[in-house]
Amino acid sequence: MAEICDRLIVIEPAIEQINEQLREFLDYLEFEIVKTEMEIKQIEWMDKVEGPVLSDARAWLKELQQLKSDFNVEAMTSPPRTIRSMVDRVRDLFGVKGCEVFDLTA
Repeated sequence: MAEICDRLIVIEPAIEQINEQLREFLDYLEFEIVKTEMEIKQIEWMDKVEGPVLSDARAWLKELQQLKSDFNVEAMTSPPRTIRSMVDRVRDLFGVKGCEVFDLTA
């Protein structure tokens, strides 16, 4: 248990840092989606809409939206939290002492 706790000490701060960066990217992705939606509306209002231009913009928007849909920050960063939860359960179940020091939520 002590070895698992030692490893969590290293992993958890790194995951928190990447969590923040992933959320920032998600904000950027949302910006790109809104921008592309606006570009599509602008293209649609033009007198002479070029089919390929509109089609390409819609395809790009679809790709952005799918990426956003698949971009689950919680799923990408949850393994340390899952491990922490299991360590806490094992510690509580078996009365293991010594890992309390590693409880970063306290």
